[in-house]
Amino acid sequence: VGYMKTCNLPLDLQYHPTRQEMWVRCATKIGDDHFGEIDVFSVNSLSSNFELINLNETSRPYGRIAIHSSMGNYGFSASGYVPYLARLDLSSKEVVNQIPLPKSYGSYDITYSPVNKHIFVRTRVCCTCGSEVADQLSCGRG
Repeated sequence: VGYMKTCNLPLDLQYHPTRQEMWVRCATKIGDDHFGEIDVFSVNSLSSNFELINLNETSRPYGRIAIHSSMGNYGFSASGYVPYLARLDLSSKEVVNQIPLPKSYGSYDITYSPVNKHIFVRTRVCCTCGSEVADQLSCGRG
């Protein structure tokens, strides 16, 4: 049993057995200078210190991650307040591209199926049907 310092509000914790790494998706910024929202550490060397992945898109970095050995060298991160998935390079620990989520305000949850190799996303919308502001372009409608 050991202790590994990470963010104070972890949302997701996913182990990548091939890489022998633990991936932590944080719901709060790490440090005063917003040093990252995803923490990674080696399970074989707890004293190793990897760079944090800084998504730096929202004032409240709430989101989830999808990491699995069948995805190879890539993983995905979702944020509650940005309308795309961030594709992560697990080796460089960087966002390599963004996959748009049309007609959404952000995403609440994601999960990956190793059976069919699909990522399923629970999206957020900013407007309810029938309101005066429902058909606005900013809501993904109109």
